[in-house]
Amino acid sequence: ECTHPGLCRVRVVVTDCSPTSDGTVVIDKAGGAIQIRWDAPAGYVFTADGIKFERSAVIDPKPGIQHGGASWMVVNRPNGQKVTSKYRIQVKSTSPLGTVCTGPDPFIANE
Repeated sequence: ECTHPGLCRVRVVVTDCSPTSDGTVVIDKAGGAIQIRWDAPAGYVFTADGIKFERSAVIDPKPGIQHGGASWMVVNRPNGQKVTSKYRIQVKSTSPLGTVCTGPDPFIANE
């Protein structure tokens, strides 16, 4: 859970070319802005569309990709409302084949 302002780190795991996060990210809807950073696992980097959100009133998609694809960051700006923001994770293998893997849609919950 990411219930205090600052940086929230989310670990990404890839199993059988299916990237997932380590659970739902829960944000305090009454709190201040929180930076959320996903870390790609060893052997993978985020693609140009690494973390892609459905439209959300509380997610600022910038700065996005960082550190050569090793991480991805957005800013969640809670507005006091209960909001669920779905997103998709996409990573690419750093192996010579460079296989692109897209995962199921986890979400961020402002509660």
